[in-house]
Amino acid sequence: MPRNVRLTATEKQRIVAGLAEGLTLLDLAKELGRDKRTLASFVEKPSTTPRKDKGTRRSISPRDMRKIRRQVNREPNGTSASIFAKAGVDPMSRKTRCSVLNEMARNVKPISRPPLDRTHKEKRVKLTSQAYISFLDEHLSPWLYDLPLLRRRQLIFMHDNAPSHAAKATTSFLASLGIKGETLMTWPPCSPDLNPIEQLWSILKREVYEGGQQFTSKDALWNKIVAVASTIKPSQIKRLTSSVDSRLLRVISRNGSYVDK
Repeated sequence: MPRNVRLTATEKQRIVAGLAEGLTLLDLAKELGRDKRTLASFVEKPSTTPRKDKGTRRSISPRDMRKIRRQVNREPNGTSASIFAKAGVDPMSRKTRCSVLNEMARNVKPISRPPLDRTHKEKRVKLTSQAYISFLDEHLSPWLYDLPLLRRRQLIFMHDNAPSHAAKATTSFLASLGIKGETLMTWPPCSPDLNPIEQLWSILKREVYEGGQQFTSKDALWNKIVAVASTIKPSQIKRLTSSVDSRLLRVISRNGSYVDK
């Protein structure tokens, strides 16, 4: 059986589907005419993209180091990408940026936040099943009805196990839209590491609060969120959603155990 030959996209899809059906790697290896070790390597590391930052660290001039240090002092809680960009330093890999920043690292005391009092807690928004259904009816329903029927049948709706999502009223409403059975994803409990939306929230929060920015009103915060969301590139969304298959594959290979993000 051939070994050390990259698996095709079709073979990778068959491996994922076969594992989900309960087949063993040996069964799949015989079916595909592949060495079992090749399949095992793919299951362990689904992403075959080579690392671009191997080798020695790229040299940085003393002048650039001074510029980076000044920017760190201005933005101690900024990301490495933000610090290097604002310092006017030529783009470089994340590994190199982090290595440089670690050399000049210093402990920064986190900004203390006042504890929530009773008023804050009372004003918190609690998403009930009825509120969630109203949201879906206002935003999801019109979007679905505009899609061709064939396209609608190919969609899989995904949400987690929040009480408002798992409520019987919500399930009945989704069923009325044709979202049931195989078109409604069964979400494993306690699995935020599977949901790419968590990484999107992280990107938004990092940009919204860049440089330690704070907001004095809900409207100001919302306007900032909308402005930041409009700058998210489709390629970023594609990269996040494309990672779902590999995450699910690792869950299957680890018998449901936790996987890294």
